[in-house]
Amino acid sequence: MVVDDVEHLEDGLVAGSTGAQHLNAAVVGLAPTPDGHGCWEVAADGGIFGYGDAGFYGSLGGAYAAPRLARNGPLDLPSPWSCIAQHESGGNPSTNTGNGYFGLFQFSISSWRAAGGPPGLPSNHTAAEQLQIAENLQAMQGWGAWPVSSRLCGV
Repeated sequence: MVVDDVEHLEDGLVAGSTGAQHLNAAVVGLAPTPDGHGCWEVAADGGIFGYGDAGFYGSLGGAYAAPRLARNGPLDLPSPWSCIAQHESGGNPSTNTGNGYFGLFQFSISSWRAAGGPPGLPSNHTAAEQLQIAENLQAMQGWGAWPVSSRLCGV
């Protein structure tokens, strides 16, 4: 059975329906936005549907290269990077929580440097610079560099 509607969530958030956009596969995950005013519904085929203030990514139907063409979120990052940044840092390029990971994509210093990052903390660099280094890191390590977020974002 394919679910097209999101019901009343525990925290009181009411999300809607995908309307005319139907899921091609079963829902395998549901993630709230950082501010709690929306959520993403993730389908088994990689389809991602946004409700409330969450961006709409559409059904990918298993074609994982397709989302990279779309641009989403306040930083106008290409998908799936926008989704990964939301999960990793709430979409904040200057994130530095003291846990040893920095910036939009929560780079460790060693990963940042290995992927060609310029001197300094990743969180001190622009979103565009961080995206370039994230793409380098992804080319080196695959999506496993962000194991949970990449799976939630359908890659």
